[in-house]
Amino acid sequence: MKAIRKADEKRIKELERDLKRKEKALAETAVLLVLRKKAQAIWGGHRGRMINVPDRRRAVELINEAVEAGASKKKACSELEISSRTYRRWTQCGSVKADGRPDAERPAPANKLMPEERQQISSRSMEGL
Repeated sequence: MKAIRKADEKRIKELERDLKRKEKALAETAVLLVLRKKAQAIWGGHRGRMINVPDRRRAVELINEAVEAGASKKKACSELEISSRTYRRWTQCGSVKADGRPDAERPAPANKLMPEERQQISSRSMEGL
């Protein structure tokens, strides 16, 4: 009788633990679905796309909102099709940073034509006409 009761109590604890885990997963899924719906208005597109600062701010707000509601940061970032590393890079200074690619200094290619070479080519093409 005591053994049966103990086994029942053990089974109840297991079921309660399982229920708690599934409720948490369900809540996270609901939060992610809401995030997906809100994020559709922000952007779509491919990897490497440039995202302007207002859209970045909105994305960070949505991710933070989802995390506060119980979603994991990694899954929330995944819903917005950005990596958690991108999220950290955007927010590392405490505020949302702008994309630095347009202002980046790029060295001239090693095979770039010198002005004299460019002039020779253009004069040759004019002679051929």
